[in-house]
Amino acid sequence: MLVFKDPQPGQPITKIGMQNRNKNGIPLGKHTVLLQAVPPPFYGDLYHYVASLEDVQSARVFYDQDARCCKGILFTYCHGGQQALGQCGINVFREETIIAPKFLYHRLMVTSNDRMLDITFASTSTHVTNWIGWGCIKMTGTITFWCDRRSAVHFEVNTS
Repeated sequence: MLVFKDPQPGQPITKIGMQNRNKNGIPLGKHTVLLQAVPPPFYGDLYHYVASLEDVQSARVFYDQDARCCKGILFTYCHGGQQALGQCGINVFREETIIAPKFLYHRLMVTSNDRMLDITFASTSTHVTNWIGWGCIKMTGTITFWCDRRSAVHFEVNTS
């Protein structure tokens, strides 16, 4: 169920959120999120998403066809609910699914025209040499995720 505060005419929606419900309309789990609109940490036409990183059964990551940048993530939770962040082009974009993710791996890629994120997940912590240049975050708290029309450009994790 989409939850939002009605905006004034011509103004943006200031609060928006999502609540997962079962077929009988009963809320599923603690993953209801109603947020104040958050300005991005930099300028541009960006889309903003928030999701829980806890009790994630699987993370399905969608990638750009040309570069290995993240376009979106679809979380499936242990209670059966789902949360999409960014562009999740099922059967459209390249994708990978990680079962029972415990760690989020990320790296920023900057070109002369673009800022993009490469994101993946792992079920166990790894310190293999091919992860040099990657950051690692344990899957706890909530993720705030910004993307432009092409890819993910920034995220922040709040564990409080």
